[in-house]
Amino acid sequence: MMYSEYPALSKLRLPERAMESLRTQGFVCAEPRSRKQIYKLRFRLDSRQHVRFLGDDAEVAREVQAELNTLQREILSRRQFAELRRGLRNVLKQSKVSLQGLLEERGFHYHGQAIRRRRKATDHDEF
Repeated sequence: MMYSEYPALSKLRLPERAMESLRTQGFVCAEPRSRKQIYKLRFRLDSRQHVRFLGDDAEVAREVQAELNTLQREILSRRQFAELRRGLRNVLKQSKVSLQGLLEERGFHYHGQAIRRRRKATDHDEF
C-alpha cells in the first residue's frame, strides 16, 4: 500500500500490517476530556484492539476518517451489496409463497424460479 495516498494516516506511522487491517475495519471516535473533545483511531490487529491518539483537532480527525472511508470503500460496497442480495432473496421467497396457492388453482407450479404449467397425465406416466 502506498502511504503517499493517505497523508493523514501516514503521519500516524502505523505499521504496514495495521494499514492492511484498516482496509476492512477501524474508526475514529470522539471522547470528552475535561472541557474539550479528543479523537482516537481504533482498530483491531491480531485480535487485539489498538488505539492511536489523534489529538483535539477536529480537522485532523475528519481527514483521518475521510482516508479511512476511502480505504474501506470496497469492503463497505461488498457488505452493502450482500445486504441487498439478502433482502432481494427474502422478497422473492415471500412472493413465491404468497403466489403458490393462486398458481396451483390455475394449474401452474414453480420449477425453481420459473412458473410452469402442470403436465396432463398420460398412460405412460403411470409406471
